Amino acid sequence: MSSRPSFTSNELSGLGGGLLAVFLFSLTMPMMRLAEADFQPAVVGVGRLAIGAPLAALVLVFLGWPRMGKGQVARLFFVTACLGFGFAFLLALALREVPSYHAAIVTGSIPLFTALMAAWRGGRRQTPGFWCAALAGSMLVAGYGIAKSGWILTSADLMLLLAAAACGIGYAEGAKLGAEIGQSRLACLMPIAAAPFAVALCWNKLPADWSHIAVSSWVGLLYNAWVSAFGAFFFWYAALHRGGTARVGQLQLMQPFFTLSVSAIFLHEAVSRSDWITASLVIGCVFTAQRAGHPPRQRLTHGPAPAEVTGT
Repeated sequence: MSSRPSFTSNELSGLGGGLLAVFLFSLTMPMMRLAEADFQPAVVGVGRLAIGAPLAALVLVFLGWPRMGKGQVARLFFVTACLGFGFAFLLALALREVPSYHAAIVTGSIPLFTALMAAWRGGRRQTPGFWCAALAGSMLVAGYGIAKSGWILTSADLMLLLAAAACGIGYAEGAKLGAEIGQSRLACLMPIAAAPFAVALCWNKLPADWSHIAVSSWVGLLYNAWVSAFGAFFFWYAALHRGGTARVGQLQLMQPFFTLSVSAIFLHEAVSRSDWITASLVIGCVFTAQRAGHPPRQRLTHGPAPAEVTGT
């Protein structure tokens, strides 16, 4: 039996970048909660894209504008609609009704949606072990979220599930598009593409009195604009490119528990023993999914991984 490691250096790099991106994304919901003290959900969820657009345009000047066909432009707007409008706007609306840790847990199905979409769009089959681990992790996170809600499925939960589906679809399609035009360029193009629509949607929803906006609200809004909707995607799409969309996407199962930790520290939300037990079980599912992510014959391949998985 070969002693070749299960992970190549490229995959390990992807997993490391993916963990960093997941941590940055995990602050999104607590920061949204802070921002919504003074800003409407539309401004926090969608307007953040317009705020991030000037910085994205400046970075794109140095990277160079990619040549894109009509089909790629259409896919850019599709990815932007899924992530900027479908996910972020629904998330911001739901956060008016539920705490940030609750939203993070219910949206724990994002990795499963990402893996399903990646398998459909990329034509890449995962192992049965991968799917079992991915489904087990998603069920743990979903069951945990429902239990936290008192076993009641609310309208906010439905919005969060729709947001998770939109996010998973956007991640998978974005990873495929990023492999064609460059992951960093895609991260810049999304807020630029969304900016005109964001301005139109938020124009009449801006605060009437800017002088009384708390510093914490500004911090929450700017974090979402410059990190959640822009900077974190540099790490995320590069990680999906190197480690594989379905495989790296499973790392987001850990995001609710990063959010729990942040909420406990900064928002003083209580974290129980059952929270940490569930977190440990989910991390075990993530580890199993990583180990089972490639069939044995692909682990022994010395050449590059297929383009539809790593984008190479």
